[in-house]
Amino acid sequence: RIVVGDSEAIEVLQNKLFAERCPFQFGLLIGRMTQSKDYILGLHPTPAPEQDDGSPGEQFSSWSDLDEGWVVDHAKEISKLMFGGLMVMGLYCFGPSDQSEKKVASVQSMLRKVYKAQCKDKGNIVDSDDKERLFLQLCSKSKASKCKSFDLSDSGKSASPAEIKWSSDLISSFVKLSGRIQIDFSVSLSSESSSCDPSSVVRNALRSELLKLRSAIVLIDNTLPGTGPLVEGGGGKAGGAGKGKSAGKGRP
Repeated sequence: RIVVGDSEAIEVLQNKLFAERCPFQFGLLIGRMTQSKDYILGLHPTPAPEQDDGSPGEQFSSWSDLDEGWVVDHAKEISKLMFGGLMVMGLYCFGPSDQSEKKVASVQSMLRKVYKAQCKDKGNIVDSDDKERLFLQLCSKSKASKCKSFDLSDSGKSASPAEIKWSSDLISSFVKLSGRIQIDFSVSLSSESSSCDPSSVVRNALRSELLKLRSAIVLIDNTLPGTGPLVEGGGGKAGGAGKGKSAGKGRP
């Protein structure tokens, strides 16, 4: 796979971690995956697990104290907060590269759990045909970076190297589409069933309406777009699509 990363976002994080003498950090890759290229737009650190009293715990300092279940839960929650077109596309680790190389099986396990959660969440529009996810290694000693791609359709398949290219101000090459929809529907609540949860009934009805958006017809500037990809990303200052001012309007 070819991966394009926002060099400014990566450098800001790396410089901050080096200045703080941070030995280890683990987190999520946020961006966009397409058939031709993948785009890393930002890194989102996984916070420390909460204590029993709700206060923040100690940050992970190495692979040995990394809570994999907490990382997966964090990825699930962040996936629900993504804007349209963006997704949790993988994981990253800032630390000694030799240690990361020994944790390939652990990374693959976490990526598979996150991917399955994304596919089950019907409100999360993720291309389920793309079963690959990424792992970015940021060496805490040399600032070197390495990216790997995991094919989650085959548990026995090893990770393959991904070609990563860096581009400045990558986010500016993406076009932002804003739209507005209006939903009008009625919900019938039974007064005879005491066990009926009204909020659950409303959520199920609303979910059914929202799923219709998957087959919606979308107009951009009152024009029906073609069948090709609307945005392929770009190269920022190295050559990209530039900032867009289009507005989208959907109708079921």
